[in-house]
Amino acid sequence: MFYFVNQRAYLVESAREGLPVLDTEVDASTIEYAGSHHNSWWFRGELPLEAEFATPLVDYRLKRVPQPYGERGGEVQYDLNLSWEKVLREVIKNKPTKKDWLVVGWVHGGQVKSIQAMQPSEDWISQTRNSQFLVPESEKSGIAILWQLRLGNLVERTDSSQWAWVIERSVPLSAGDEALALDEQKRGDIFYAAANGMLEEARSLLEADKKLVQARDESEYLPIRYAVENGRSEMVQLLLEFNSKIVDGWGDLNSAVMLAATNGHFDVVRLLMPERPKNSTGKWHCSWAASEALNENYEDIVEYLMRFKPNIDYGGTDKKKVVFNKLYQGYPELGFSLMDRYKIDATFEVDGYTAMHSVSGYADDSLLEKLSSLGVDSRKMGKDGKEPLDFALGNGNVEAICWLIDRRDEGIDEETLARSFAYAIDKGRMSSVECLLGYGYDVNVKIRDELTPLVLAIVRREYDIASLLLEKGATIDASGMYFDTALARLIEGDRVDLLGAFAGQGLDWNHRVFGELSIKSAAEAVGAAKVLNYLEEGGIEAGVFGEVHSVSQVSEKPKLFTPIAVDYSDELRARYGSRTELVSIVISGAGQPLFVIPDNKNLPRELFRVIEHAVVNLRFAPATMDGEAVSVALRTRIPLKADFELEKVFSLSDVDEKPNAIKMFEPLYPYSMQQSRTRGEVVVEFTLMPNGSVRDARPLRSTNSAFEKPAVVCVLQSLWQPALMNGKPVACRVRIPIKFSPR
Repeated sequence: MFYFVNQRAYLVESAREGLPVLDTEVDASTIEYAGSHHNSWWFRGELPLEAEFATPLVDYRLKRVPQPYGERGGEVQYDLNLSWEKVLREVIKNKPTKKDWLVVGWVHGGQVKSIQAMQPSEDWISQTRNSQFLVPESEKSGIAILWQLRLGNLVERTDSSQWAWVIERSVPLSAGDEALALDEQKRGDIFYAAANGMLEEARSLLEADKKLVQARDESEYLPIRYAVENGRSEMVQLLLEFNSKIVDGWGDLNSAVMLAATNGHFDVVRLLMPERPKNSTGKWHCSWAASEALNENYEDIVEYLMRFKPNIDYGGTDKKKVVFNKLYQGYPELGFSLMDRYKIDATFEVDGYTAMHSVSGYADDSLLEKLSSLGVDSRKMGKDGKEPLDFALGNGNVEAICWLIDRRDEGIDEETLARSFAYAIDKGRMSSVECLLGYGYDVNVKIRDELTPLVLAIVRREYDIASLLLEKGATIDASGMYFDTALARLIEGDRVDLLGAFAGQGLDWNHRVFGELSIKSAAEAVGAAKVLNYLEEGGIEAGVFGEVHSVSQVSEKPKLFTPIAVDYSDELRARYGSRTELVSIVISGAGQPLFVIPDNKNLPRELFRVIEHAVVNLRFAPATMDGEAVSVALRTRIPLKADFELEKVFSLSDVDEKPNAIKMFEPLYPYSMQQSRTRGEVVVEFTLMPNGSVRDARPLRSTNSAFEKPAVVCVLQSLWQPALMNGKPVACRVRIPIKFSPR
């Protein structure tokens, strides 16, 4: 099996914490795979659709991916979410081992379109994560299939005949004993047909036994729920024709229209609620559905349900903040719908920010004109001194930049210009810089002290922006305070073109970089071949001092004063996995890192920044030769891993002093339960970190699923005292009950 990320391919042989271990990189060009080369799996060999190997699934749902403003027009995508916890109860009959792999695939038109693999840990049920990948609208009518692999071979199913018809789509079913057979969770053929959109098979079953429409699984769920969650609108219509109820679960407290709205299935919402509800129960369902659709940013569903005047639950949040957030997230129609519903004036402010601030990062002329016509100030400053123009610049939204500048009769002042250049360069937005230069603004404006746009671009390694600025007349002061840093960046980047421009502006080739290295020595140390060739061809001496020595040449090696601390975020770790990168560090005679050069020339920029940030903060006792401090190049490995390891997470029975809540927040009673006023309880499991923060909080079990989300939020918002071992705080796995009572 292979995993692709950032156009690179890895042979995957094991997993850690539900993520593939990316230790063995292979040449992606040698793999005959035509799909996406980012966050995707590929299996070399055949994944057969024969029933003896393939297991049809019902424990999945298709959830529409919202399309924010500016991203519309492309094909709609759906997240396929698979509950491994339930699936494993079916697969467990095949006696899986710890080294087995489970591969889930989306099958459409008789072909496997996408796959995702997982290797369960020792605790199969609680440690596995949900599987998720995208299914395009054109393939939505497909089905989810599971394969089990052991030592590279497919494992044959032990019950291959029971639901073979789901895969083969062959013989119409009858409602005999076979059709009434149940899986481990009390689900028969009608559930499999409903979940997978098998219309004719479902019709055959229902015509033979109409009572099947009211069949319930172990969670008291009806077949219509499985059809609703996957957006099988024709199946929903069929089940309604056979008088299916639209509520299920314990006490019939789950609403089908809410589930359709939560997963973005607009056609299903209209089927289930074709007109304004006439009774209190119907109004409750409508309000619950509208609340969920708003939370998930489904503009079409919210707009449709708003006609019925639902009572939307905002969880106590001020309505103006809700509007602002929807505008900022890229869903202006939601914002306008809420403004109309609650009579909120478009000139409202949240912490000094206006609606113009919230949309300027993505808005086009028409949206900006609409807000302007409603009286929204395009030059209002927020509490941190930022205007809408800053947000447009930071996002490279040229259309908004031009619109906002054109609305200023006097243009922009020097302070605003400096801030604008800095924001655009920090974000690496070439288009924003081009836009500012197109208005003829001063290319050498001072951002602060002696820092100009050119110097900032070079320091940030935005070399293309620096080239553009030089073309437009940018200059550099060779005696300025930032000159050495800029010069070092050009040498490190092997940018002969920019170095030549520096020479034309007074660069002394005998300049000492950081007061210590000659330009030639620095270029040799970082392997800047183009710079060295430029010096040689031009007959430029560029200094003969400040040689950078190897560790083998020095009498005493450099010694690290402080341990390295790498800030490797969970987001990056999820994308790139745990890894170790080999780097060379050029250390000055004062013990300060001057250059960081990775061995991996294809190292992603965001990973290099993590490493560089960790290295530049190190301090060394310098290397010496004959008693004198000298510069040295030190090769070392930088580990990239999370700030804690799973094996260092203790159980409550292991620790000396158990954790406790300093302040426990009261859980929010769910809106959906207000009518029934039922008491409830959720057991939440989470990892409490040594610093008191909460990770991986999730519900283990609950009396009703409606309580699960507010229970997790309660745990995350509470303040915690960590567990102690030997007097020191440690990470600890915690399980606590969260109780709910109506007021």
